[in-house]
Amino acid sequence: MNNYCSVIRRTDPLRENKLFCHSVKPEQKEDRFMALDTEPHSSNGIAFTTALSRLVHKQANKRYKVTLELRQSVGAVIGDLLANAIMGVERYGYRSIGLPTFTGMTIGYKPFKAVMDAMESLNLLEVIPGDRGSLKGRTKVRDATRFRAKPSLLEMALGYGITPGNWSSHFRQMPRLARVAHPILLRSSSEIFYGHKLPGTAMKVDNALPVVQQLAKQVHDINGFMAGQELNLGAYQHRYFQRIFGQGEDLGRDYTKGGRLYSPGKDSYQQMPSCERTSIRINGEATVEVDIGSSFLTIYRVLTGTSFDPEADAYDIPGVPRFVAKSWVVMTFGHDRYHSKWPAKIKAKYKAQGLGSGNLQKDHPIGRTRDLILAALPELKAWPTSTIRWGELQYVESCAVVETVHTLAMQYGVPALPVHDSIRVPVCAQDLATRVLSDAFCKHVGVRPVIKTK
Repeated sequence: MNNYCSVIRRTDPLRENKLFCHSVKPEQKEDRFMALDTEPHSSNGIAFTTALSRLVHKQANKRYKVTLELRQSVGAVIGDLLANAIMGVERYGYRSIGLPTFTGMTIGYKPFKAVMDAMESLNLLEVIPGDRGSLKGRTKVRDATRFRAKPSLLEMALGYGITPGNWSSHFRQMPRLARVAHPILLRSSSEIFYGHKLPGTAMKVDNALPVVQQLAKQVHDINGFMAGQELNLGAYQHRYFQRIFGQGEDLGRDYTKGGRLYSPGKDSYQQMPSCERTSIRINGEATVEVDIGSSFLTIYRVLTGTSFDPEADAYDIPGVPRFVAKSWVVMTFGHDRYHSKWPAKIKAKYKAQGLGSGNLQKDHPIGRTRDLILAALPELKAWPTSTIRWGELQYVESCAVVETVHTLAMQYGVPALPVHDSIRVPVCAQDLATRVLSDAFCKHVGVRPVIKTK
C-alpha cells in the first residue's frame, strides 16, 4: 500500500489491449494492436501453449529442444490472436514487423518471426503484409502487417477448452517491466516521405558513456517504481518507459536533443485523447493532470534572451482566438519555417470545438493570422533562421518533466504518468506535484512557469 495519501479507493482495473510510427488505415480501425504482452496462466493455457510450441519448433526445423524464449513468444502470440477472434467479428491483429519496433520488448524479433512463419506454414495463421515504400534506398513499413487466427487454430484451442470468449481466463498480461534492456534510445533525424513525416532510424547507444549510464539509471528507477503501481487505463496500457533522444547522426550524440519519456505501443496511455485521460485511475484513485503552460514558448524566450512576463497568457492576442494562437505557435515550433496553410488536424479540431463558422481558413487566414501573432510575439520572427530547433526545446522540457517524475517516485512515493509537457498524478498529490514540477522547470529553464491543472 502506498503512503502518499491517507486513503486510496481501490477499483477493479479494466484491461483490454488495443509502434511508434505505424498507422492503421480507416477500414482497419476495429483491428487490435498486437502488444505481445500476454502469457498463459491456467493449466489448459500452459498445455495449449506447450503443444503449439512443439509444432512450431518442429515446423521450424529446430535442432534443439523447445526453448523458454520460443514458448514465451508462442504464448504472447496466442493471447493476442484469441483476443482478436471475438465471436461474430472478423477482426485482425496488427503490428509492425520492423526490427526497431521490438527494441526493449520482452518478445524479440527473431522468435516472433520464427513463430509467425511456422504458424503460417501450418495453416494456423492468416497474414496480410503491410504496405511498403522506400526512401533514399531505405525500406519503410507504412501500414502495419495484419494477422488473424484461422479456424484450424481456434479448433486446436477448443480442444483445450479455450475459446475467444474465455481466453482471458487462460491468458493474462505479463507483469509490467521493472527494468528494460534499452532504457535509452537514440534516433537519427526524421525525414519527409510523400508528405508524411517518418521518425528517424534507431542508432547505436554507447552504454559505456557516463551520461548514458546516468540517464539509464533514472529511467530504471522510474520503471522499477511504476511496476508496483496499479494502473487503470481503460482500453490503453502502460508497459515501461524509455527515454528517446533525436538527431543522433550529428548534434544528438551528446544526448541533448529530444529526450522525452515514452510509453511504447499504439495502445499506450500517451495515445489517449486528452478528453479520455480524466478516466485514468492510479492505485484506484482519480487523477489530475498538472500541465506546464506555454512550455516551448517559455523555453524559447529564455534561450533567446527575450524579456517577458512568465505569468501573462502569451496566447491572449487581439483578433486571434486563444485556440488559434496556441495552435499556430505549437505547429511552428514543430517545423523549421512558417506553415503556408493550416494542417488538416487543426482545422478539424477548430470545427469540432464549434469555433467561429467552423472553417478555420475562412475565419482566420493563415497569412493574416501569422502577421497578428508575430506582431504580438516578435521574438518568433527569427524562428525560420534560428539555430534553436525543436530538439533543444524538447530536451530542456524533458529534463524538467523526467526529474519531476523521478523525484515524486523516489522521494515521495508518488506515481506520475508523464504526457509530454504534463504529468498525471493522484488527486491527493496535486499540490505536491505542482510544486515539484515548478521547481524542476525553474531549475532547468530559469523561470517559474504557469502551472495549470485539469
